[in-house]
Amino acid sequence: MYETAYINCPHCGNEDVYRIPRTRLVKMFNFLLPLRRYACYACLKNFYVREKTLNNAQTTNQHSSASS
Repeated sequence: MYETAYINCPHCGNEDVYRIPRTRLVKMFNFLLPLRRYACYACLKNFYVREKTLNNAQTTNQHSSASS
């Protein structure tokens, strides 16, 4: 399954989100866009997150857990 980063839903703030995989058609036309689509289990709304934002969030969490 897809790995979820430490992100919160921008609508309700819940941490319980999951990634929605891209279809082949979307991959063909939007392969240059660094966006990932997520959905929230709590409010059932979809949202997009930039890959750069995800990478920054993951490295920040890795550094904070390593220092603990």
